[in-house]
Amino acid sequence: MKYTLRKYERLHSKKEIDELFQHSNSLFVYPFKILYATHNDSAIGNASILFTMSHKKFKHAVQRNAVKRHLKESYRLHKLPLIQLLVNKKLNAKIAFIYIADNLITHQEMETKMKLTIKRLCKIIEQENPNNIVIS
Repeated sequence: MKYTLRKYERLHSKKEIDELFQHSNSLFVYPFKILYATHNDSAIGNASILFTMSHKKFKHAVQRNAVKRHLKESYRLHKLPLIQLLVNKKLNAKIAFIYIADNLITHQEMETKMKLTIKRLCKIIEQENPNNIVIS
């Protein structure tokens, strides 16, 4: 699998974003709050991702863009276990990563937290969908 983050992997439809924020489960791993929803769909193993943060905490777009760039890079490098789980369970997911820290953290710290977040998210999805196991 290539370590890419294509446009179809990003959540950009206002309708889908509103639906995610209204009908989702949440997970908290500092410095992230994660909203996620899983569903069965025709496209198996797809995770649509959204990265966002407060405009009040980061007043300058340069800072917000830097954090989003680090988030996207961390997710891109560590998404493989999540995608494999979704494929095995025949699920799709919509996930919003909300950066809630008041200050910037280093790229190394962000990667560590992203690994932990994806690991916890996989564990939760596994527990919520135990019967969707595919045996090859």
